[in-house]
Amino acid sequence: MNAFEEKTLRYIHRHMPAVANGKILAAVSGGADSVALLRVLAALGCNCIAAHCNFHLRGDEADRDEAFVRKLCHDIDIELRCTDFDVEAYKKSHGVSTEMACRELRYDWFERQRAALGCSVIAVAHHRDDNIETFFLNLVRGSGITGLAGIKPCNGKIVRPLLGSSRDEIINYLKTLGQDYVTDSTNLENDYARNKIRNVMLPEISRLFPSAMAGIELTLDNLQGDYAVWSGAVEAFKRDAVEACGHGQIKIDRRKLAASADPATLLNALLSHYGFNGEQTKAIASASRVGAVFESKEYVAEVGRNDISVFSPGSFNNAETYALSDAGRIEKEKGILIEIVDNSPEFEFDRSGKTAYFDADATGDRLTVRHWRRGDRFRPFGMKGTKKLSDYFNDRKFSLMQKLSTPIVEMQGRIVWIAGERAADDFRVTPSSRRILTMRVADKT
Repeated sequence: MNAFEEKTLRYIHRHMPAVANGKILAAVSGGADSVALLRVLAALGCNCIAAHCNFHLRGDEADRDEAFVRKLCHDIDIELRCTDFDVEAYKKSHGVSTEMACRELRYDWFERQRAALGCSVIAVAHHRDDNIETFFLNLVRGSGITGLAGIKPCNGKIVRPLLGSSRDEIINYLKTLGQDYVTDSTNLENDYARNKIRNVMLPEISRLFPSAMAGIELTLDNLQGDYAVWSGAVEAFKRDAVEACGHGQIKIDRRKLAASADPATLLNALLSHYGFNGEQTKAIASASRVGAVFESKEYVAEVGRNDISVFSPGSFNNAETYALSDAGRIEKEKGILIEIVDNSPEFEFDRSGKTAYFDADATGDRLTVRHWRRGDRFRPFGMKGTKKLSDYFNDRKFSLMQKLSTPIVEMQGRIVWIAGERAADDFRVTPSSRRILTMRVADKT
């Protein structure tokens, strides 16, 4: 075992002990970094399967890379899985850049291969210099500790065994083995921001400050430790002040958020996962108007009196139709208790308003449970005319979250009940009604 292999083994034991024992899916492009990754894992006795993606973006070069990887795996007796992608088609259908399309395609395929092959992790070949480039990219774009801490050794099922080694160490290792590799010509161009940092900025920094790379590496190690402490604090706040609700909704306690050292920074850590940017989270944290609404691409954050609700409006677009005879399923899936009883002199109506009553012989035998749609109208019990649900909700001072999440019951195409709120005048019980259909919201346990 040579020095590079010993260093890699120490890094694995420190940061990703699962690599030493489980089956590994190793991503191999054919470039120096990924070839070194495969060779060092094989030298350490790891159980590896190689995976190669051909994006067909560089003409003959792409096919050359695939042929190289096939020969390499054959020569060192490593199982190989290959796939091809139509990047242009994916870009058009998903509205993303070439770089993002390639990333999403390959990592999705890697994960499917990992699961199918029974691999514990996916090993990729990021190294120390990649980490330094990422640090500067995030620095010039504007970032917090999450971005400045750089690339993580482990991220879910993704592991990076070479993250503690430099590009020069990798090249020297391959020279020691007499192992060749292919070069992606686009890495030598300066069309991409990362390549400008790699080919222009970092060499100049090293020329001016010969020990800069070692200092930056130490800074990244320190930032990784700071990030771990910060992440632990965020998780502790989540346990104390963030409530997970149905439909993927969360509620953040505004009082506890305001009492934190930096509410905007903390809120950004909580909401960046939902697509909110730093400017939005600052505005949300400082919002004083109850009912203020902020939108990301897929989520809404609504400022309430006591909490901030975060939810996806699209999660309330579903509608389910049930037979009245399937009362057990309605209760389980929608939390609504259905019962049909005889109308007798002994029957007592609940005057609290939480239960709705209808003529069971007039309603039909099916109901639909859905959520509010703009333009919905109903005829409130006791009224001759109709009323917009939006007006009813506003009269009741409902938040947007309440409007979207309150179940609406429809029968024969008519809204008959705003669950737990108000029944419609349709299908009302009269002295001549023989049977009564009752509905109420089940108690939460």
